[in-house]
Parts: sequence; structure tokens; C-alpha cells
Amino acid sequence: MSSRFLILFCGALVAFGISGCGAPHSPMTLALVTQPTRKNSLVKATSAKVSAAHQRIVRVEEVPNRVVTQSGLSVPRGFGVQLLAENLFVPRRMTFAPGATASQYDVFLSESKADRVSVLRVRKGRVVSKATFTREVSQPYGLAFWNNWLYVGNTDSVVRFPYRRGTVKAAGGAQRIAGLTKGGYNQHWTRNLLFDRSGKKLFVTVGSSCNSCEESSPQRAAISEMNPDGSARRVFASGFRNPVGLAWQPNTNNLWTVVNERDKLGDNVPPDYLTVVRQGAFYGWPYAYTDIERRIHADPNFGARRPDKVSETRVATVPVQAHSAALGVAFYPVQGGNFPKDYWGNAFLSFHGSWNRSEKTGYKVVRVHFQNGQPTRITDFVQGFLRRGRSWGRPVDVQIAPDGSMLFSDDSGGKIWRVFYIGK
Repeated sequence: MSSRFLILFCGALVAFGISGCGAPHSPMTLALVTQPTRKNSLVKATSAKVSAAHQRIVRVEEVPNRVVTQSGLSVPRGFGVQLLAENLFVPRRMTFAPGATASQYDVFLSESKADRVSVLRVRKGRVVSKATFTREVSQPYGLAFWNNWLYVGNTDSVVRFPYRRGTVKAAGGAQRIAGLTKGGYNQHWTRNLLFDRSGKKLFVTVGSSCNSCEESSPQRAAISEMNPDGSARRVFASGFRNPVGLAWQPNTNNLWTVVNERDKLGDNVPPDYLTVVRQGAFYGWPYAYTDIERRIHADPNFGARRPDKVSETRVATVPVQAHSAALGVAFYPVQGGNFPKDYWGNAFLSFHGSWNRSEKTGYKVVRVHFQNGQPTRITDFVQGFLRRGRSWGRPVDVQIAPDGSMLFSDDSGGKIWRVFYIGK
């Protein structure tokens, strides 16, 4: 089996009921774990150091038939890359306004450091105008539409603005519906938002206040849910060091998130991850983590304090390379769209890139292949931001546009990129 594949050892695959390790060219697969962690998958840490044997790299399969576009970014053959917008001020999260069509749609964008929500009107794949929707925000990140409101995740609150379809200016001032804890380790300030499909619940992500600690607020390192007016707020799932991206898997009720794991345990430990989110589940932080073999490890500094929480930890669905800083996740529709059929129902992850790893990693967009609703492997999709150890762009959010193309934001470059299929 090629070392280019995502490393998942045969013992772990067998433990989770996956076959195919014996053949040298069998495809690597990832099992969707829906049961609590098994005792034989727990590896106890006995010191603050992680063994060298555990410091393995999560590799992503390379797509051999790639092309380098004029932008300098490489994509699989048949795809093109377009610079959709530039000269933006730290563009982060994107969403699309109601009433979008394939020929025209409005991209609502949080320009976080500018304390601004902007609107890019896209017509036939080109930005024809830019407007400021509101400046009545504070480090905005998450954006979500529901029932003539635009909801915004400030670093310290969830607010909403009245919205009239087709307009690019807020129809009124901010209405605060919930306060959020702010501040913390290494700028864990992002607050992402996503409604369920019925519009009855709003999900909100809040990262930890530290790298590793026992939080005093249950809102931190968790995904909470609330009613659209901010009432009936509760923690939906916890144990996420820094959950950011949120997405619903097509044709399911599965909520997924991408999580940035803890620092200071090594270049390759613990992996960041993509995971399905189950109500009431605990995902490990700060007491435990999932390794690349999808086994649970007790954290060397905090695991001994709460062995019950270590045992309770749910295995993350798809581990990815540590320090990739996975921030965005989007699923391609299961039918229609611009991409070929084998992309339908797949997920795309944006890797912002490492800041404290000895050798840089990330700075790209990857594709998580799904088959029968379950993830099977990971391949590179957009590459090229990292050259000879230096980066010139950092992907943040990824979204599938109404015309079937893929958009992703680049906060360090101040740009929005568009990836589209042009045929073989």
C-alpha cells in the first residue's frame, strides 16, 4: 500500500471491522464510528512526552493527474481556478443569500479584522459589485440566514440583522440574542453558526480558552444549540479544543465539524480531525485524543485527572495531519452541480496551515471521498500555497456556490478563489 495514503494501520482497521489490508493495492478506508470507545482501543500515557512511535504523519493521497493553473495553484485535471475577489480585509466565513440562482448570487462575507460584513454580488462567475452590509459587529465570523434575518457570530455574542431579499444593506440594527465567552489561547475567537434544516435550532461553535486546561465555562470547547431567539440554550456536544467548520451531510441528519487539536505534544500529535457530531457526546479535550489509527490516547498532562472522561471519549471519524488547522468543511450536493458525479456527496476541507510545526503543513484544500455515506479516503484538491517552506495564501472557509463551483476564502491574501469544472 502506498505511503501516500492516509496512514491507518491494519490492526485498527480490523478492530473497526474494515477489511482490505492484505492486498498491496487495496483502498484505504475510514470507518464511521458510532459506538463508545472500546477498552482495547485505549492507550494510556504515562508521561508528558509522546513516544516517537506515536509521532507518525497522516498522509494524504496525491492525485497524479494534476494541472498548475495560471494562478499558480494546482488542481485535478479538468478543473480551473479563478481569482473571484481580492483586496479584502481578512476574509473568513462565507454564506449565500436566499434567492440565489446559478447565474447570480450574493456572497455574504465576514471581514473579521475590519469588523464588517460585506456582500459580493456574483453574476455569471464574476463579481459585479461589493457592498457593506453592516459594521455593527465585533470580530464577526459565522453567518447564517433564516426567516428574513442574517445571524452573525461575533466573538462575544450572537446577533441578528433584519434582511430583505435582494438587498445588500441591513434593514435595521443588530439584535443581540445571546452572549458568548470571549478571549483565550491563540485567538480562539471564531464563533461559527449553522441552523438545522428545520430552522428550529441554531448551532454555535466556541473554542477553548487555552491550549490544554479544565474549563470553568461549559460553553467553551463545545458546540451549543439554541432557539432562533437565543432561548433554550444548551451544550449539544463537547470536548472539542477548537471546533470551527460546520456542515450537514446531504440526505442525512449528520452534523459534521472540523477541529483544531492541541499544541505542544509534537509535530504529528494529536491529529486535527473531521468528525460527525452526536448529541451529548464527548470528544476528548483536554483529557484524551484520537490518534491516526483512530485509537483513544489519554492526554499525558490531563488524562490521569479524569479517567472517566478518557473512557467516555468518542473516536473522531477522520483524523488529518496534526497542525493542519482545519477550518472549513463543505459537502458537495448529492446530485447536480458543476463537478463530475464522483464528487457528489464528498466533503471538502480547508487547511489554514501550521504556525508552530518544525516543517510547515496544510495551506491547501483537500477532498474527503465518501461512499455509501461513509468517508473512505482523502486526496489533495487545491495545492500550491506552500512553496519551499513559505506560504502565500491560507484557506479558511470553503463553500459550494449555487452554480456548482467551489469558493474558498484566503485571509492572508485577502482573496476569494473559485474552483470550477471545465471538462477533461
